[in-house]
Amino acid sequence: MALTLLLPVLASLQLLPRLVSPAANHPAPAFSVHPQKVEYLLGDIVGLTCSAPPAKDRVSVFQYYSNMGWAVSAKVSSGWKHTYNLNITEPRIAGSYSCNYYTGKPGRFVHSGESNRITIRVKDPPAEPTLSVDPTSGVVSEGHPLLITCTAPGDARELRFHFYQDGAKIIPGDAGSEISTAETRTSSMTVSVLSIPRVDTNSTGEYTCQYEEKQSERWILSTRSQAVTVTLKDPPPRPVLSMDPPSGEVNKGFPLLITCTAPGAASEWRFHFYKDGAKIVPGDVGSEISIKEPGTSSRNVSVLSIPRAGPNSAGEFTCGYEENVSGRWVPSPRSWPVNITVKDPLPLPVLSLDPPSGVVIKGVPLVLTCTAPGDASEWRFHFYKDGAEIVPGDMGSEISTKESSTDSMMLTFPRAGPASSGEFTCGYEENVRGRWIPSPRSQAVNVTTKDPLPLPVLSLDPPSGVVIKGVPLVLTCTAPGDASEWRFHFYKDGAEIVPGDMGSEISTKESSTDSMMLTFPRAGPASSGEFTCGYEENVRGRWIPSLRSRAVNITMKDPLPLPVLILDPPSGVVIKGVPLVLTCTAPGDASEWRFHFYKDGAEIVPGDMGSEISTKESSTDSMMLTFPRAGPASSGEFTCGYEENVRGRWIPSPRSQAVNVTTKDPLPLPVLSLDPPSGVVIKGVPLVLTCTAPGDASEWRFHFYKDGAEIDPGDMGSEISTKESSTDSMMLTFPRAGPASSGEFTCGYEENVRGRWIPSPRSRAVNITMKDPLPLPVLSLDPPSGVVIKGVPLVLTCTAPGDASEWRFHFYKDGAEIDPGDMGSEISTKESSTDSMMLTFPRAGPASSGEFTCGYEENVRGRWIPSPSSRAVNVTMKATWSLPIALVAGCIGAAVGLVLLLLLICFYKRKKKGFKWERRRRTKNDGSISSYSPIPLAMINPDTL
Repeated sequence: MALTLLLPVLASLQLLPRLVSPAANHPAPAFSVHPQKVEYLLGDIVGLTCSAPPAKDRVSVFQYYSNMGWAVSAKVSSGWKHTYNLNITEPRIAGSYSCNYYTGKPGRFVHSGESNRITIRVKDPPAEPTLSVDPTSGVVSEGHPLLITCTAPGDARELRFHFYQDGAKIIPGDAGSEISTAETRTSSMTVSVLSIPRVDTNSTGEYTCQYEEKQSERWILSTRSQAVTVTLKDPPPRPVLSMDPPSGEVNKGFPLLITCTAPGAASEWRFHFYKDGAKIVPGDVGSEISIKEPGTSSRNVSVLSIPRAGPNSAGEFTCGYEENVSGRWVPSPRSWPVNITVKDPLPLPVLSLDPPSGVVIKGVPLVLTCTAPGDASEWRFHFYKDGAEIVPGDMGSEISTKESSTDSMMLTFPRAGPASSGEFTCGYEENVRGRWIPSPRSQAVNVTTKDPLPLPVLSLDPPSGVVIKGVPLVLTCTAPGDASEWRFHFYKDGAEIVPGDMGSEISTKESSTDSMMLTFPRAGPASSGEFTCGYEENVRGRWIPSLRSRAVNITMKDPLPLPVLILDPPSGVVIKGVPLVLTCTAPGDASEWRFHFYKDGAEIVPGDMGSEISTKESSTDSMMLTFPRAGPASSGEFTCGYEENVRGRWIPSPRSQAVNVTTKDPLPLPVLSLDPPSGVVIKGVPLVLTCTAPGDASEWRFHFYKDGAEIDPGDMGSEISTKESSTDSMMLTFPRAGPASSGEFTCGYEENVRGRWIPSPRSRAVNITMKDPLPLPVLSLDPPSGVVIKGVPLVLTCTAPGDASEWRFHFYKDGAEIDPGDMGSEISTKESSTDSMMLTFPRAGPASSGEFTCGYEENVRGRWIPSPSSRAVNVTMKATWSLPIALVAGCIGAAVGLVLLLLLICFYKRKKKGFKWERRRRTKNDGSISSYSPIPLAMINPDTL
């Protein structure tokens, strides 16, 4: 975008350079400003944005207008929008603004219609300041001081001032100048002074000033003041100062005349007298200034008359004059000094006041006492108010009737009022050999009447005024109002308390603080009584006393007993997310209590850290603080306290013993296992529940629960194992399970963490079901007699009664379960849906002898319920047969012959028919193979033969 070009401002005619004919060939653009304000300040920058609607012709120039004859145009190389930043430098910029745009080239421009108009308002600058000079004439003699004062109108606020000489800004230090931020002896921020201590030729010229005012965090410059002109003039000739008496020594009490004479022939003069460098105002030191010398018609003379010279009349006197030159007063240099000595004075009387501060409350007595020093035998006294002698009875005054032989006298105003205010002095006359010699007047004292100060407020901690012996008592005296300085006093039973009395301490707060505390670190019987306080307020260096506060009564009381704070869980170690309950209990039999809970010393407000405070009535002697879900914020040191209502006053107790709460991540769940594992228990048989704690703690405690209630050892005939707490598991045993043993069982444990027992959550529940004992199985033998020949088969068959759908069988020898294969045994592979199973010893041997039993398990809803064991059967081994040897040998030979015959027949048939034999084995349902053989001849019982 090209640089913005400022068009000539044709303000007088309000004309703009025209680029094309007036006919508008393009639609009007949109015109906006930012930032948008109702009124702009000087120094603001306003963005004027002109937005042309998109078209095929490229915009060449944007132009901005105001109704005040202002215009500016900007050439652009691309785009349909342009922003011009308007700097608000003066109020005249305010007006109605709009814009348009042009396409084409010079000589062939096509312009748009005029945009919408937006009015820009500019806030007027701060009002013009006032500029004054001292001397007021503006004519100053070389070497004399010049003061130029710039005053901003309005109230005090934050301002910055600037001075200008002949239009150029003055930097402090230029031409020996000094700029102050405020006039001497004032804190106003509306005045600034340019001081030139010694005027020279560079100090002349035209002076102006202006100021900046802070508005909305910005400095806004005012308009400049009216100009004042400073002219340099040669000083008039020095005046002549003469005295009467000419020696300069004057007796005290006699007149002193000091005459100033101006040389020359000016038509008008003004005279000034100075004592010790300070200008004398008529009336100072009892002086009177005349316009001319008595008895002359000359206008170039002025007399300073002190009718009664006194100690204040002594010093170095000078004078000066001002000469009227063309309406401007031109000061002369001062005269040569003369020294006045006052000789042989009577000593000054002393004028004292009651109240001493001189500030008296309206309506209370005011007493002025004039005392004459020395040892004269006779005096006469005089009192003066604002220089005029007071006649007894004036303003309701009374003068004491003391004899003249007394060296003091009192002037009393029984009820001070506005007429009692003013400057008071006194004097006396001393009788010296029959002549009354007047003394100089006393030092003046100023009396100010003041509306009574407001009462202070005396507050107590504890507020009830009933204090427990040995605890701190704090009384705070607060002065209302906005004075800058106070002094405080405390009183007990009407007598002022000195710091340290009764063990008290007064705070060391500065006098600029409107309150002070009286502290008894350990209240005792001496702290009881009626207390008041008062204050003094510093009024122009005088301390004005207030009335005393309303009385407060302090009563001592024996300390309330400590409350008791208990925790749930009692260990103080609480698992995150579970409830924490603190209960504060107040001992005693009061009728009404209020409770407070504290964490790490700070009081807990209900709702803090998610806490809830029970809504028990104040007539209840305890209250609970509950954290429904304990978390890290619940950890810390907790205490509680209570207040007891004693005749309408709430007396606080000391705080309880502290209890510490620690939050801990939840312990892992314990594991609860059963024996029998199925959870279905036969009545009368043992039931064992084992609770196991995970982790590696060093010490545990276990708990068992049935249907949610904890089981105590011995409940329902139970027994809890006596394993050490260092063991991570514990068993609950019911030696003979019965109906009371049924239900939902859980367990939990506590883990010892630094001496605190931390409870775990409870285990997953297991359900115990009681079942009547299954009927006994029947165990049968083959051979039935139970006497078995060594080497021949032994078969035991276990049969389960009833109509269950599924069984599992077990065989036992001498009480120990037999596993398949033990002692060469084989267990039949019958299906679990079959109600019997066989245990076979293919070749019985000595290991097959013993007492055999069997049992079964019945499937009840997925749980295997064991039966009691069958009746025992005894198996006995027999080493040999009882048949004759010849018979046995014959049988064996016949058997061998028969076998050989059968083999020959089979071999013959195989050769002839081509059949194949194969040895078949019976296959169990589970795919395994079980050997089968018919009962051999050897199993025939020889006893039946």
